[in-house]
Amino acid sequence: MVEADNDAIGDDINALAADADETTRQHLAERLAPTLAHNLIDYPWLRDPAGRLSKSERITQQTFAAAIFELYDPAQRDVLDRAGILAHELLQAYCRSRRTRRPGQGSCNSLICRREVMPSLAKMLRRWASMVRGLRNS
Repeated sequence: MVEADNDAIGDDINALAADADETTRQHLAERLAPTLAHNLIDYPWLRDPAGRLSKSERITQQTFAAAIFELYDPAQRDVLDRAGILAHELLQAYCRSRRTRRPGQGSCNSLICRREVMPSLAKMLRRWASMVRGLRNS
């Protein structure tokens, strides 16, 4: 069921009109954000992929940005930008909720919730949003 919903979100992003209104863009970003946040939790290497890159970080970022620019129109890039920001907010809320549990209710042992990881995650999401904004203004 989740996989079908992700396919539907992908289809909706692909079908998004270049002149889509703000409400449509925001709604689509809100649907995509939980998937992005979930992936960042399930696949921690996404937060710091440097060890998995076959090229330098700079070359990889340039290639990634060029691909995003080539594959998505401004409205789609706007949705991706918004979804990245919302995913970051969801991750922050997740971490806060895990850290505030009462003794005996379990605690957050997830790497994503450790304070030293959040700044690197925030940096990655800000970099992504900045790249998308830069492409949107091109």
